[in-house]
Amino acid sequence: MSIFDNKLEQLGQILKQARVEKGYSTRKLAELSEIASNAEISMLENAKRLKPDPIMLKEISKILDLDYIELFQLIGYIDEIIPEDLKKTSNSLGQEIKVYNSVAVDNDKFIFGECIKTIYLPYCGKNCIGFIVKGNSMEPKIPDKSIVVVNTDIKELDHRNVALFLVNDKPQIMRVVKQNGNEYFISDNRDYDPIFMDKHNKVSTVGKVIKLVVEDFE
Repeated sequence: MSIFDNKLEQLGQILKQARVEKGYSTRKLAELSEIASNAEISMLENAKRLKPDPIMLKEISKILDLDYIELFQLIGYIDEIIPEDLKKTSNSLGQEIKVYNSVAVDNDKFIFGECIKTIYLPYCGKNCIGFIVKGNSMEPKIPDKSIVVVNTDIKELDHRNVALFLVNDKPQIMRVVKQNGNEYFISDNRDYDPIFMDKHNKVSTVGKVIKLVVEDFE
């Protein structure tokens, strides 16, 4: 059994215990969540779901009064968050990442808007920034209002890499597809159409997405 399997078992035990303490059946919890089925909740509790849906897990956690950030940390979806008091007393605990919600290009140089938040993560690379995701185009893997960490030094992308792009001057998180000599961009949400590099679309690569931090910016 792998370490990840053990973490999934721990997750299942936490969810089941919290559900039982609330007096909910798996069917009742599914009804309250409105996005999970009875079967999916049973699979989570019994560690049968190899890659839990972060949106579903977040919603279930809220209903059960659990800290979804701690659960995401448990199964490796996000890195450990450094407490505020430790951030103030040490610079060696992690890399300071400034988070933005806008980017533009001027004379082939990317200009980021006002920094709205600072997060601390294990070292990601020399020139990394955080960017707030707007919309559901990359759900379920990258939820709306989460933060992606972007390495602006990495512009050359491989097939299926995810990156932050400027498409016709609008920032978008997309996945690059390279097939049969062609290159285009897709969203993980199939409700969105692919974007092709042609005379109708001006696409610039800001940088490769290398990490996801799930938070809520309501």
